[in-house]
Amino acid sequence: MSTTSSSVSLDFSTFSNVIDGKLSSTGKKEFKVWARIPCAERQNPMQVFADAMAKVEDGFAQTLTQEQGKQQIHFAIFEMDFTVYTRRRAESG
Repeated sequence: MSTTSSSVSLDFSTFSNVIDGKLSSTGKKEFKVWARIPCAERQNPMQVFADAMAKVEDGFAQTLTQEQGKQQIHFAIFEMDFTVYTRRRAESG
């Protein structure tokens, strides 16, 4: 399991549609670069991403509950668990 040495705290009270301080349209450009990276080289970054998501999944679940009007938080927790699960396996074949 991959871990990161830095501690990251996310603020779930506001939403910012930015990546690296730029509008998320940057993601469309970067996807072209990511798509050219061989699958084997994408595995570690995807594991690191999944691990990072798992660390803050409670905050994401709270946000999903509030923004989407989910009636019970366990639905949002399931959604986050499934997201982490699929990210961990996305590049494994």
